[in-house]
Amino acid sequence: MQAVSVHLALPDGTHAHLNPGDIIGRMASAALRVDDPRVSEAHALVSLRGERLVLLALRGALLRNGKPQSSIELAADSEIVLAAGLTLKVLGVQLPATALAIEGVEHGPVVLTSSVYTLVVSGNKRFCLPGFHEDSALNIWSTGEGWRMRRGAAQPQALSEDQELIPGVRAKSIQLAQASAQATVAAGQIGVPLRIVARFDTVQIDREGWPTCHIGGRPARILSELVSIGAPVSWEAAAREVWADGADRDHLRTRWDRNLSSLRSKLRAAQIRTDLVRSCGSGNVELLLHQSDQAIDEG
Repeated sequence: MQAVSVHLALPDGTHAHLNPGDIIGRMASAALRVDDPRVSEAHALVSLRGERLVLLALRGALLRNGKPQSSIELAADSEIVLAAGLTLKVLGVQLPATALAIEGVEHGPVVLTSSVYTLVVSGNKRFCLPGFHEDSALNIWSTGEGWRMRRGAAQPQALSEDQELIPGVRAKSIQLAQASAQATVAAGQIGVPLRIVARFDTVQIDREGWPTCHIGGRPARILSELVSIGAPVSWEAAAREVWADGADRDHLRTRWDRNLSSLRSKLRAAQIRTDLVRSCGSGNVELLLHQSDQAIDEG
């Protein structure tokens, strides 16, 4: 069964296949990375809306016929302008009548619209999460022409509808319009209250009904500093707490941007809101907690 996707061509002649949920932008973790200062870190998002595939403007502008658009439907032979002289051409859109979904998991059935998924077992609960995760029961990925899966170190095999993946978890086919609606409902689960425990080099994020998200290394150090400070702070002040080697400001900024992008990528993979760490227009950065969220400093 084919996956929902769009085939794009860039001005330099390179091509990209993107799935719903993929981001176009300047950040390293973007599915389509565009190395241009006029493009935002997270410029636009591919989204499945009913039986249409659209590109949504995030932090950047999308132009069609010289006019800014908040969203543009993706259709073969159409063009989307990100900046002057930077045009994406849509070579094709793949919208099969049905989509594959995984049932028997928390917040399911989970519709396979991204390119990679992981089946995680935690106690008596089973989760189907976008992206690749270690210590998984099973990995699922799209080849563009269909879906593949692998259990542990076993050889990959084709994934088809009405196939049992592990006891109680099965793949099934659903209509594309129904798939879009269910994906929207599942996305609403991202608002579950967070419990963040910061321990300097590691951070643990828990949500009821979801597996624990573990973050380590420099991304954890950034998050731990923001938990400890508990208020908006300049990115440079926070960065100099993370890197105390006296690096010059430009070098420090490169480190900060790279690791902040990595942190947001980890949050996105765990389906945790990426505005948890929010940059302000004044150059400050802060930990954005909702009313029921908790942040505990154990560093």
